[in-house]
Amino acid sequence: KQQPEIIYARQDVREKVLSLGKSFLEMYEGAVESVNKGTADSQRHMCVSLREMLTHILHRLAPEEMVIEYLNSSVDNKEYFYQGKPTRKGRLVYICRNIQAKGFAKFMDADIRSALAFIDLLQEGTHELEAKFNKEQQNALLSRAEGLISYLIDLSK
Repeated sequence: KQQPEIIYARQDVREKVLSLGKSFLEMYEGAVESVNKGTADSQRHMCVSLREMLTHILHRLAPEEMVIEYLNSSVDNKEYFYQGKPTRKGRLVYICRNIQAKGFAKFMDADIRSALAFIDLLQEGTHELEAKFNKEQQNALLSRAEGLISYLIDLSK
C-alpha cells in the first residue's frame, strides 16, 4: 500500500488562524509539522496542539461573559454549564447561535455533538502511552481540525 501524501497546512485555514494571533498559528503549524514529520511522538504532539488550539479558539470566539448572557436567556441551559462556567458545548452553541433556526437546529445539534466527540478523541490521543492513530488517521484528524477551525471562525463573524 502506498503511503498517503503529506498534508500541508491549508493556506485559507492558516490565514484564518493567523487572524486570531501568532500564538494560534504556531500551535496550528506545530500540529501540521508533527503529522508531516511522523516522528516517534508526533501523534501526541499533534493531538495536544490541536486540542489546545481548539480550546483557545472556543474561548476567544465565545468569551465567558457573552456566553453566560446568551445562555441565561435559554429556558433549559443546565447542560451548558459546569461549576458556573460555560462548557465546550455551551460555547459551541453560542458560536452557532446565528444559524440555530427552525429546520437547521437538528443539524446543528448533531454537528455540535460531532465537534465535541472530535475534541474528546484528541484528548484521548494526548494521554495514550502508545500511538493510537496511524498516519492515515492522523491526516484525517488534521483535516477535520482544519474544517472545524475554519467553520468556527466563519460562524463567529
